[in-house]
Amino acid sequence: MKFFLFLILTFSSFLMAVATESRWCAVTDRAESIELSRISFLASHDGADCFSVVLTDGSAVDDVKNLKFEKVMYSAIMSPGDDLLFDVDGVGGVITLKGVSPRSVVSVMSPDGRCMLKSVAGDENVVVLDVSALSSGYYLLSASGPAIKFYKK
Repeated sequence: MKFFLFLILTFSSFLMAVATESRWCAVTDRAESIELSRISFLASHDGADCFSVVLTDGSAVDDVKNLKFEKVMYSAIMSPGDDLLFDVDGVGGVITLKGVSPRSVVSVMSPDGRCMLKSVAGDENVVVLDVSALSSGYYLLSASGPAIKFYKK
């Protein structure tokens, strides 16, 4: 009984250690999540039904049709300081994660839970996943924590 109680207390302590922090983000129609503090301005295209989200570092997320705003929960695995960079056009097929804990398992899963790709972060805390072989559609990206939904063109 004492061991079982210890196990429950340890597990609940682990859950508290992976406590989450929330930040407001803009989420594109392609399920790309951008922290609001990283957005500089929105640029419209004359006669087009889309716009660009220009970031504070000068890069842009192009061909956005709509944005919604939601609070994103960050965990110890994925903190607000981490960079999650998607290939701009989504066709090139490269996802780069920086700031991932060393030896963390990063995986791409189909919506039905099948593991499509898997990689382990090295000591440099960077994981590069080539998703070019995947067919277009929604996928889940997991780095030993909450999954992030993304759309591959």
